[in-house]
Amino acid sequence: MVEPLEQRQLLAQTVSIDLNTPLQTIRAIGANTAKNARNPWPNDPVRDATTNYHLNNFDVGMLRVAINIKTWEPTNDNADPNVVRAAGFPDLGGIRQNFELMREYTQKGVPVIASVFDLPDWMVSNPEAHSKRELKPGFEAELAESISHWLNHAREQYGVKVDFISINEGNGGYNARFNQLIFTNFLRTAGPYMAGKGLGYVKWFFGDDGVHTLNSHTKPLLENPDIRQYLGPVAYHSWSFYSINDSALSQWAVEAGRYGKEVWVTEFGTDAYVPNLGTMNAYARAHDTALAYWRALSVTKANVILWWQFANDFTLVDAQTFAPKPPYYAVKPFHDHVKPGAQMVKVSPNNTGAIKTLATRDAANNKFFAQVFNGGSVGTSGESVTLTGLPNTPLTFVRNTENDLGRQIGTFTPVNGRLTFQSPAYSWITISGKLNNTAAGAAPVATISAPTGSTRYGAGQTISFSGIATDAEDGALPANRFNWIITPIRNGLVAAPLTFNGIRSGSFTIPAAFQRAIDQKYVIELKVTDSSGQTSVKSTEIRPQSVKIAVKSNVPGLAVGLNSLWESTSAPQSMVAGTQNLFAPSPQWVDGKVYKFSIWSMGGAATRSIAATADATYTANYTQVTDGSAGRFVGATADAFVRDGDGATSNFGSSAILENKQSLDLGRTRLSYLKFDVSSFSAVGTAKLRLFGNLSGNGEIVETRAYSVSNNWSENTITFNNRPTLGATAIAATTVADLVGRWYEFDVTAAVKTARAAGAGAVSFALAQSSTSSPFAGFNAREATANQPQLLVVGGSTVSPPVSGEINTVADAYVRDAKGNTNYGTGDELAVQSGVSGLNRRAYLKFDLSSIGSFSSVMLKLSARLSESVTNGLSVGVFDADDNWTETGLTWNNRPRERATPLGSVKVRDTTRRTYELDLTAYIQAQKAAGRQTVTLVLKNMSNTASAQAVFAARESNTGGARLATA
Repeated sequence: MVEPLEQRQLLAQTVSIDLNTPLQTIRAIGANTAKNARNPWPNDPVRDATTNYHLNNFDVGMLRVAINIKTWEPTNDNADPNVVRAAGFPDLGGIRQNFELMREYTQKGVPVIASVFDLPDWMVSNPEAHSKRELKPGFEAELAESISHWLNHAREQYGVKVDFISINEGNGGYNARFNQLIFTNFLRTAGPYMAGKGLGYVKWFFGDDGVHTLNSHTKPLLENPDIRQYLGPVAYHSWSFYSINDSALSQWAVEAGRYGKEVWVTEFGTDAYVPNLGTMNAYARAHDTALAYWRALSVTKANVILWWQFANDFTLVDAQTFAPKPPYYAVKPFHDHVKPGAQMVKVSPNNTGAIKTLATRDAANNKFFAQVFNGGSVGTSGESVTLTGLPNTPLTFVRNTENDLGRQIGTFTPVNGRLTFQSPAYSWITISGKLNNTAAGAAPVATISAPTGSTRYGAGQTISFSGIATDAEDGALPANRFNWIITPIRNGLVAAPLTFNGIRSGSFTIPAAFQRAIDQKYVIELKVTDSSGQTSVKSTEIRPQSVKIAVKSNVPGLAVGLNSLWESTSAPQSMVAGTQNLFAPSPQWVDGKVYKFSIWSMGGAATRSIAATADATYTANYTQVTDGSAGRFVGATADAFVRDGDGATSNFGSSAILENKQSLDLGRTRLSYLKFDVSSFSAVGTAKLRLFGNLSGNGEIVETRAYSVSNNWSENTITFNNRPTLGATAIAATTVADLVGRWYEFDVTAAVKTARAAGAGAVSFALAQSSTSSPFAGFNAREATANQPQLLVVGGSTVSPPVSGEINTVADAYVRDAKGNTNYGTGDELAVQSGVSGLNRRAYLKFDLSSIGSFSSVMLKLSARLSESVTNGLSVGVFDADDNWTETGLTWNNRPRERATPLGSVKVRDTTRRTYELDLTAYIQAQKAAGRQTVTLVLKNMSNTASAQAVFAARESNTGGARLATA
């Protein structure tokens, strides 16, 4: 007798399922059959009785097998990794059974993936070890040979094409240990080697280790450009789900999405320890497994889940009777109802109180599946759950409790997509049925008409896109069935996509200025949906047209700037065709001589833009200055870095590199200290700290900040424990861009002026990174053989007599995040607001400095009011940014980002329009000294507000907008 849905009201939850908002696509719900990897050759049968039961009774979407090099190449086939001696690779026993199993499932259309589990003694440096056996240095090509021959043998002799492989638990070293360094060094060799063997299509699903290893192991691999082209999905094993929270788990989805990767759970289960396998007979293991599915699919947004494993250890059935064990009831429904191509759909909320819900739709197979998990404690009341948004088809409910596993409680048809039922405490319920009552018709056919894959774009170019779609049942699909996603990818990093819904054609614009990186592309994806909910997705990608630009100076050793970075090489550099920015840093100090910029080889000021449409070389001409008019340079009198942890009492004053890093790991945080003699400066106009540096490796790029510190330290005695305390706020900041050595500049004017005003003969600075990073930022110390630290001081006495005047903006506009592609450049007011998403507005001001001659002060004048009264007013920060925007083209999505540190702030008091002023003297002096002809200022609220805006007059207003007043 079918049990009716219970209507008794307990704790109540309403959960909305949105079948029209798909999330990740499920590639496979599958399993492992890697048992043979755990035995020497000749080994036990690959397929024991329980393996056969599982394979015969579970619909497998993907199969993971072992590449056991220990049995595949027990002794080295020969001394030449480029020559394969086939007799050295025995296709016998378990090896052959493994190949035959792979062939059987390939013929069924099931993808096979493979992992390396162990290495033979001759290939490792520690053969006596049972675990963490490490590949011998120099044997990378030998391992690549063994893997390549295994893959090609599978393809040529058994018809099995394996597209994805991995090193199993390399970081932890369950058998073979391949930490980040070992794996990277191996893949640098293996990637090109395998491509040369016709295996260039093979990708590594990497990580393939404990779920805790994201930051320590997997993420650094994601960020390494040397191996990026060989990497496929990020993979983890779920054994540590007990000890990691959802917030940490969600970072797998975040990082994978950032780099355009899928997430695979290649070993799925809840307890990796064999002594505890008796708990497979416990209901608690089943309940935890049901929760693990929710965490993998909803929190980490996995595309693949592979049960560990279809064999007689971790079995889901009794080895003699084949009676299901409790976890069987958690695993089997996903194999039955979630097929490759199914999509997770949006569930709101999917995690409230004890209730956790997931749902999938499979348009191709006309299937719906959901799971409602109740984590309430045994003995507590259950909950009344209402699901909305369900398909109005007969749905089968199966309930699982400690005393009643796999109980079908009925088949029910929702009314207007709604059903209410009881969810007992400490239980889970699965719901399955059809998406609709009609047989699924053919999926629609989508075509992208433009652009084509041969399209090449330049900076600032507008790209048009268009497509068509037809459906056997619906005919030509209307525009409202079209969804476009355009994703920029630069240096392997995935940026926020542009979306266009409900149109057959449209356009987007490539950012106009400073397109330095040519390792970029735009992936254009068209998704169409027919009336039955079936979808078709097509994609194409376009890449940039590149040119080679070389910048150099007429004086050897002087740096020339290209797109915001000082260059230390005159070699041509590839970049995207279009607008590029040149600048000639001036003055510069080389070999004890001071040089000042005079003119570019093609004419023009120190800072200028060029239209780079062809390869070219540009030379900045400098002349030597001996009269002090360009300022004076002094070198550091002391410098050192300090290190925490086991280095906290050590002195590093003799190091030629000043290391800077912030880390959560004790012993890896470093700060740098520098001291300069400023006693000879009677007056200070501006002061710039210049350091030559680079990153130690690839990874996160974070700010390095400069702080004022006391002078009570010495180079030979400073340690982490006795270091001077940093000032309350940073005085300047810069971001070290890459591994290339370059000059970086910090504006330390205020600190040097303060020191001299107080009568100090020296000034000290500390450098510290703003957040954690993988590499450290290293700068040359005074002990370096070249490019030592410099302090450039321009004396106030050298400034020419002042003149008076005011200049207005040449462009102004505000931007709004709720209207990311809308331009607000023609209005007569500029709105500034900060808050939750949708409330953010920022104002941009551009000034032409070419008419400003000599001056002693520059004041920014702003006419402003509040949109509504706010206690204590609103503080608005003034920041600077790049100049690559126009008044009628600026939007939230293409805006140049303001720099992290404000130049200052004004407080808008009330709703009455008033004039507010900010002293920008030091800033404008610095820009003029650098030869900049235009500057951009950004107005941004310093704190979030619910609804109030600071409203500034624009240049279109009757009273005029912002202006710079000089004296």
